[in-house]
Amino acid sequence: MKVEEVVRRWRSAEQRLYTIVMVRPDLYMRSVELVRAIADRLRSESTEEGLVEAYERASELVAEVVRTSGLPSEELDLGLVAGAAFSLRHREVVSESHRAEAIRRIREGRERGERWIVLYETGSGYPPMPYRRLEMHLPTGVGLHACIEADPATLAPRYSVEAIQLDLATGDWLARTEPVSERQTFATAGEWREAVEALRTRLDR
Repeated sequence: MKVEEVVRRWRSAEQRLYTIVMVRPDLYMRSVELVRAIADRLRSESTEEGLVEAYERASELVAEVVRTSGLPSEELDLGLVAGAAFSLRHREVVSESHRAEAIRRIREGRERGERWIVLYETGSGYPPMPYRRLEMHLPTGVGLHACIEADPATLAPRYSVEAIQLDLATGDWLARTEPVSERQTFATAGEWREAVEALRTRLDR
């Protein structure tokens, strides 16, 4: 089975689990603790392919974590718990991979004397949704974050751009700092592209 299909299965399980337990605060807390414990046991899996392979032994892994941790599992759907744990670890693996790639791109960009580099870009289709592109202005560490998402009400593309402060060495998003510019949203791709170019020019002065 393809990685993308398995990841969709994990995300679906995660959504179903938390939808079910949200109405029971006690079950919710137990679910969160067990999901975290299983994800921690998957710490040695650092690739998507490794996680997919480990998922074949998911029931054994969950049983072992329940046994060794002493966390209660009564009234929980352990299949959904397993999917949620693998979904959590998958997000961590992707984040770790993006961070390592960003550090490499920052280093190589500085060696080449570039002013702007793309730290990551994700999305497929036309228009790609969801789409994310994060560029970094190397002299200042300011990030240009451009997105395309589906509007929750209409499902039409919603375009946005904002400027944020990034760590100069790693490209990490410095969430506690004030935004460099507020997020702007647009209904058309043309307006969005013009705004992205205008903001990039302003930030490069």
